[in-house]
Amino acid sequence: MKDIVVIGDLMIDIVALIQEEIHRGSDTQSNTTMQFGGAAANVATWLGIEGHTPLLVGALGDDLFAHLFQQRFHQLSLSTSIFTSTLNTGSVIAISHPDQERSMLSELGANKDVSKAFHESQITPGSVVYVSGYVLFQPSNREFVETIIRCAKANDATLVLDPASAAPLRKSMSVSFVKWLTQFDYLLPNELEYETLLQLHYQPAATVFEKRGAEGVNIHKNSATSHVAAQSLRVVDTVGAGDAFAAGVLIGLAQGLTDSECAKLGISLASKACQIRGATPGHLEIK
Repeated sequence: MKDIVVIGDLMIDIVALIQEEIHRGSDTQSNTTMQFGGAAANVATWLGIEGHTPLLVGALGDDLFAHLFQQRFHQLSLSTSIFTSTLNTGSVIAISHPDQERSMLSELGANKDVSKAFHESQITPGSVVYVSGYVLFQPSNREFVETIIRCAKANDATLVLDPASAAPLRKSMSVSFVKWLTQFDYLLPNELEYETLLQLHYQPAATVFEKRGAEGVNIHKNSATSHVAAQSLRVVDTVGAGDAFAAGVLIGLAQGLTDSECAKLGISLASKACQIRGATPGHLEIK
């Protein structure tokens, strides 16, 4: 079993489940909870739930939410490298729409300092390294991203990127950004993110797992495409499903499984995420 390193954002999620679309300028009824979130934290949490012990690299504020996060990581027996920032712990309002789609309103906060939690020794030979796309969207992180790529290549590690969101992708259209994308071995975009990558004139050097929700996953590799079907299930909400999928893929890669086997593991965990409220099991309890 290869080492797994998860680098990226740790957020507090305010999850609002709405039964009708938002009434602009007025009230919309919702069922709301507060939960642990952030792509990297979610991925590491699902790995811990499945009995794996990744190294989670991230940043938190010096506040109550950071304390609660640390308690949760301890309960899951996760290894962590956490930088304590002067900024508040990051937060996001996640809106689950009536059609099970989701929208995010994010404030990165302490996540802007994630590079300060990273040490080159954390990427071990042959390891699997996951990077949340939100790291790439910060102009100040250019050198940090290049360091991660350099360390991974030097250690023959497998680099996995979740592009994170289509809107920031569109804002990041640049030669250097596309160059970074070609350095990753696996990309995990959803359907809209994959279309955006193609608009960026991205030439796939990686294996791309295109997440298509209830339709399953398309695997794009070497100019060929294969398909892995999704499971039939009753969806509660889709918040965090992509992060659970990433955790399954990481487990498969760490075990040396085939691409289709990795996708099946990802779909299995994503299905679990779709059957609960929020991104991961359990609510945030302030005591």
